[in-house]
Amino acid sequence: MQRNQLQHHLCLSKCRHQTDIMGGSASVSISHNDHQCPANNKPAAPLPHNYECIIQDADMNINQSELHPVQKYWIDNSGYNCFMLFPRDLAISWAENNKYWHWSSMKESSASCEMAIEVAELLNVCWLEVNGKLDISKLNPGVKYEIVFVVMLKNSAYGWEAPVNLRLPKSQWIEVQVGEFQAPPQLADDKQRKEIQFSLFECENGNWKGGLVIKGVIVRPKK
Repeated sequence: MQRNQLQHHLCLSKCRHQTDIMGGSASVSISHNDHQCPANNKPAAPLPHNYECIIQDADMNINQSELHPVQKYWIDNSGYNCFMLFPRDLAISWAENNKYWHWSSMKESSASCEMAIEVAELLNVCWLEVNGKLDISKLNPGVKYEIVFVVMLKNSAYGWEAPVNLRLPKSQWIEVQVGEFQAPPQLADDKQRKEIQFSLFECENGNWKGGLVIKGVIVRPKK
């Protein structure tokens, strides 16, 4: 694959059927513009780290009109891989019980693509637990990454006062950093699949809470 097959900001949407909640089906959508080499024939920039594995992790044969993406992939200005995991790619306690969570569709736009995604709105729970994971081999070795939850508190939100005040502006998307780590060096003989795991939970005080909307989790290089 040549560099002119990938846009500098490449967008990959890993998807699954809306009706197949537990399925592992996936699809990939890549938006690109032709990238012409300059007249002085300077070598093209290197391809993204482990891009073949990232693209192979998707099924090209699924009808995109029937899907919501569960994951987005792009490259930052430094050429490092970035990911956003949407709520359907996270393990959310009682997510499929409509008494506790409500799923709705919204538009997600970026410089290179636009897609409809699902967001998860917490209606009423006393045990909040959200877990996620990502194959660490897809991240650039030796680069420090941060994990950021993208959430919104609705005006009607309640139950976030104790034991820790969650003081966020209402009715707008906010990025909440929950940790950072350094991707390990890549070893040629290391065939074992390794994952970075992360969580967001509040279950110790038993307070009922609601009004939190989860858009997803961003894994990106720490600036």
